[in-house]
Amino acid sequence: MKFRQLLIAGIFALFANSALAQCTAYGYLSQSGTTVTFYDSSYSTYSHDVMWYFGDGSYGYGTPATHTYTSNGTYYAVLEIYDSLANCSDSTSFTLTISGASTSTCNAAFSYSVDNANPYKLNFNNTSTNAVSSSWWFGGSNTSTVTSPSHTFATAGYHTVCLTTYDSLTNYCDSVCQSVYVPGATSSGCDATFWASVSGNTVSFYDSTASSSIIEWMFGDGSYGYSSNPTHTYANSGTYTACLYVYDVTFTGDTVLCDSFCQSFTILSSGTSCNATFSYTVDNSNPLKLNFNNTSSNATSAYWWFGNGNSSTQYSPSHTFASAGYYTVCLTTYDSSGNYCDSVCQSVYVPGSSSTSCDATFWTSVSGNTVSFYDSTSSSSVLQWSFGDGTYSSTSSPIHTYSTSGTYTACLYVYDIAITGDTLLCDSFCQSVTIANTSGGCIAGFYASPDSINTSASSYPVYFNNTSTGTNFIWNFGDGSTDTATNPVHTYTSAGTYTACLYVLSGYDSLGLPVVCDSVCQTVTVGGTALSCQASFYLAIDTANIYNLYIVDNSTGTTTGTDYYWTFGDGNSSSVQNPTHQYSSFGLYNLCLTISDSSTGCYSVYCDSIGLDSNGNLLKKDGFGITVIDEDDLVSTTRIAAVQGLSIYPNPTRGQFTIELNTIKAGDVAVDILNSMGQVISTKEYMVNTGANTLAADLSKEKAGIYFAVIKMEDQVKHIKVNLTK
Repeated sequence: MKFRQLLIAGIFALFANSALAQCTAYGYLSQSGTTVTFYDSSYSTYSHDVMWYFGDGSYGYGTPATHTYTSNGTYYAVLEIYDSLANCSDSTSFTLTISGASTSTCNAAFSYSVDNANPYKLNFNNTSTNAVSSSWWFGGSNTSTVTSPSHTFATAGYHTVCLTTYDSLTNYCDSVCQSVYVPGATSSGCDATFWASVSGNTVSFYDSTASSSIIEWMFGDGSYGYSSNPTHTYANSGTYTACLYVYDVTFTGDTVLCDSFCQSFTILSSGTSCNATFSYTVDNSNPLKLNFNNTSSNATSAYWWFGNGNSSTQYSPSHTFASAGYYTVCLTTYDSSGNYCDSVCQSVYVPGSSSTSCDATFWTSVSGNTVSFYDSTSSSSVLQWSFGDGTYSSTSSPIHTYSTSGTYTACLYVYDIAITGDTLLCDSFCQSVTIANTSGGCIAGFYASPDSINTSASSYPVYFNNTSTGTNFIWNFGDGSTDTATNPVHTYTSAGTYTACLYVLSGYDSLGLPVVCDSVCQTVTVGGTALSCQASFYLAIDTANIYNLYIVDNSTGTTTGTDYYWTFGDGNSSSVQNPTHQYSSFGLYNLCLTISDSSTGCYSVYCDSIGLDSNGNLLKKDGFGITVIDEDDLVSTTRIAAVQGLSIYPNPTRGQFTIELNTIKAGDVAVDILNSMGQVISTKEYMVNTGANTLAADLSKEKAGIYFAVIKMEDQVKHIKVNLTK
């Protein structure tokens, strides 16, 4: 009884001067067997209405409110208050355990997944036992009697959802409340939580948003801000409510609110020297315990609030929290006469374990009925996968094959080892995985070919070749860039390894969002110094046979142990170093050379388009052939020796570009520009000197696409591809 009097007296003192928000929900409870009495100790500027949700599907009003539970279990009770004069509302929750009630075979339980088409919509799966009918509560006045309903929430963030079940006689059976997360956007996280530091009439705001987030601040005095961690100076003393709004951009390009957070603080008059501040540290012996250091000025006594009815009147207390996570802790200070001095609320983090991070977020790559899971956990993490089909795994980034098509909810649970040796859940994450019915012809596949020649320190072109079945695609190149082309060319701006993903779409829903029927991801490595070899070749005309092309292999860094693999672009391939190949028809083909050497770690790919068509000078009913030869075999001939180096920049180009070539002698050089059909669209002659030469060319008047620059000097002919973008 003494503790309760002290608690109530502290709460009255805390709010005597309206130091906190216009209304803040607080409360506590007392329990006797299966009967629980709930007390409201909330603060509001005027008076407020009180509503209780007892967690078993029943409700109550006012204070105190008494409720008797009919089943054993853990319940989540919610207190909601509303001040109609101040037009403000707030809520808080309590966890309580009931034991000693009559046993029942009923068990209310459910799971949920985020809807693929709408990130504000959750699809609920009722997994209760021995229940005939159900009643759902999604917050406020939102309810449903559907067995497994779907519900669209107004805002992103955490929401409390309650399920109550009934037997065949419509008698109460069991109930359960669970916290669910509504992402509200396609981003991996959206958190508007912030805290403030007050110094005189200047407030420093600290947010936890990502650097790419779109944010808006409302400082409560009619002014706004759009930067991260802003500082704002208030002109007058008083209590202000500051709010942070975080936005996401959807697939359709709309900017939607994904999270918001508000808190109040007081700006004191210039004659007041009180300033409530504190810091904290994690206790060395217990990671659930925080030690608080009261650094307030001109304060004699203090009142602390730790949430869930926990408080202290010690000047610098310690407090042990029930679980890990973020908590709001409030400090109110008083002067020597017991008058209110100042107050501050701050977000604190309770690690709950010795690990530095705990993140269960994962992403997937679907190929047919096989799914590759990629997690971001550390090598020391204890984890468990639930694939949604009754099978499990405890390995990092597993690969799982589903036996039938359908939508599955896959979950990752990450655990920490506490100081006591207990294994504790520190984070979890679930998402839906759809296995398409491949009989409908929806299969994703592609291969990537980095351009080994036309690179620079900030330009690494990669050619993506789509082998999927379908007509609508979305590419994610792993560097924040996307594309909807069938076979895009993407230029990375820095060296590294990227995870590129291709999504095959079956169409778009009524909201204009894409419906994915299959997807596949693979890593693409560009630049760096790891490559000890570089695949390369160029085109030369066989003057003795106008229906044959020479492919001159000028790859570097090769050894006698280098393996060669050619793909001719018509479904055929060869592992011979210098193969010959006969095409059955004229046209453009994508020729690729892959070289690798396991002993040196060498791996390089180079691709280029080659071909002849009926509009060119080389014609043959039965198609044309190619012969691959080593450049070293031709260095003694005049035809090859004249031009020793060739490159163009920039490539890709928007029109104007420069051809750079090295020649062993002065003379005339002819440059023909061919389109993708092999047709000559321009011819120009240049006079070059011995050594390095630069030749200007212009495609500004042409349409975007692939072109070829054909450089001719004496008997030598070299081709180089030009990628024109608009």
